[in-house]
Amino acid sequence: MAWPAEENADRRTMILTAERARLLSWFLVFFFSGYLFTGYVHVGSPTEGFLATSIDSTVPLLTWSIWIYCIHFLVMISSFFLIADPDSLRTFAGAVAISLVVSFLIFFLFPTIYPRPCFSTDGATWYLWEALYFVDVRTNCFPSLHIALASCYSYWLVKKGGNWRIAILALFVMTSVSVLTTKQHYLVDIFGGVAVAIGAVYASERVHRSRGRVPRTAEGPA
Repeated sequence: MAWPAEENADRRTMILTAERARLLSWFLVFFFSGYLFTGYVHVGSPTEGFLATSIDSTVPLLTWSIWIYCIHFLVMISSFFLIADPDSLRTFAGAVAISLVVSFLIFFLFPTIYPRPCFSTDGATWYLWEALYFVDVRTNCFPSLHIALASCYSYWLVKKGGNWRIAILALFVMTSVSVLTTKQHYLVDIFGGVAVAIGAVYASERVHRSRGRVPRTAEGPA
């Protein structure tokens, strides 16, 4: 939706900032409530190990990679403010919503679990692991919601082009590797997350086009 021409720049900025905050608040509430609910309430008992491949067993546990793993959360939140165009922002939020709904439904109907490894570390890295294990659950492995959401924001932010395109693509690759080196997901979970994101992006863009809201090329950070 185009902003009314008579509104001044400050007014438009204020309205858009409020919308960004509203969409981000909605995301955080829906994400945490849905993730925790499906983490403890699901159909049947979670299955363990059947998604594992030989690659998963050969990938080493790298405790320091938790820092890369957690950067995703900062970028995900920042994406609500980095996507400049209002229509692109709404389409992005729609894709995120679809990704959450589809992932939560799979978590509920087909729960899977990844056994947590025993390891030791110290310093800030240890506290970060403690924080992750405190808020995270062992279930909700397939598809990787971590990768599904990373795919969504990468799709829009990479359209900025130039150096940002390289940086976002590099971050996506590192994030994908980190879900393996932190032993949070199997390799199959990554492909599942990407598949969910592709379907969600397609559906969200299709809905916006049907409403006559065709987003302009999404802009990332200036």
